[in-house]
Amino acid sequence: LDRFQSGRDVKFVRLIREKVPFFVLSATSSVVTFLVQQSGGAVVAVDAVTLRLRIANALISYVEYIGKMFWPSRLAVFYPHPVDTTPIWQVAAAALLLLVISIWVIRLAPKREYLPVGWLWYLGTLVPVIGLIQVGDQALADRYTYLPSVGIFIMVAWGADELLAKSRYRKLVLGVTAGIVLALLLICTQMQLRYWQNSLVLFQHALAVTENNCVMHSNYGNALLKKDQVDEAVMHFKEALRINPRFFKAQGNLAMAYFRKGKIKQAIACWNRALALRPQHADAINNLAWLLATHKETKFRNPQEAIQLAERACELTNYGTPRLLDTLAAAYAAAGKFPQAVETAEKAIELAQSSEQKELTDKIQNRLRLYKAGQPYIEP
Repeated sequence: LDRFQSGRDVKFVRLIREKVPFFVLSATSSVVTFLVQQSGGAVVAVDAVTLRLRIANALISYVEYIGKMFWPSRLAVFYPHPVDTTPIWQVAAAALLLLVISIWVIRLAPKREYLPVGWLWYLGTLVPVIGLIQVGDQALADRYTYLPSVGIFIMVAWGADELLAKSRYRKLVLGVTAGIVLALLLICTQMQLRYWQNSLVLFQHALAVTENNCVMHSNYGNALLKKDQVDEAVMHFKEALRINPRFFKAQGNLAMAYFRKGKIKQAIACWNRALALRPQHADAINNLAWLLATHKETKFRNPQEAIQLAERACELTNYGTPRLLDTLAAAYAAAGKFPQAVETAEKAIELAQSSEQKELTDKIQNRLRLYKAGQPYIEP
């Protein structure tokens, strides 16, 4: 804004001081966001993706975002992190390109101030989401570019205006160009919307335009499972685990698929492997507890272990989730502890009613009748 120039009655300290509240707000927001994401398990440990790999991915992402801005092809709902599979020459090329652009805009800054403004806008606003602190498993995400892309568009808009400043056909050229760009974007949008029909189409497209995408294999398998295409779902869960053997969600999804197929031994083994990866995951604990408490075949039932698992799941959620309390009641009943089963089921019904979960309330009430009659609940 030309406020820091010799001869102006504006002191350097004042210019810095007036920005302090903004830096404080930014720092506070960053800390709060980090703590929330960390508590939710979204922040990836440093030993999982080292700082060197994060910097390498950040450099490539800066370039890829620009590429997708001008040529939006092979877009995916999720881009898997390459971890250590990125060739070093790609990292070096990306770093060199960013350096060349930075030097270029700095050299032109005295006469074309919009260039460093746009470029630094782009570089700066991407910093929180560029992956230096890894949140989630993605390498990059198109949604992160909404604000940063304004910087690139500043460079393009002001640059085009200056380039055609002396042309007598300036308005005509800019108008026609803008019309062509908008028409092309409309066509691209229409084409892209075809992939957002439903989960199956969306995840299948993501698998087609990315490689080694364990998250999309797991999500696609889960969508197939909801359509009762169990065998195909199993194939995708196994592929997800081939790519990443420590992928907790795929392990849990595979357990559910095996359960649906009646392969109970495999389901139990998968849930145990999932819990080895994420011991504090209440849903996985609850799923295994429900199977051990209510399965129709006695050889798979283990009431005591089911009680231990169900109590652990309830402790993790402060006994405030009716679905988990329902499992604990079923486990008590399976072990013949009907007074505890009745008491726990009644508490589950109370919580389900207060949160307006009518279907769950009805199911627990039906099971409560069995417990009061001294009978355990067995899955049909």
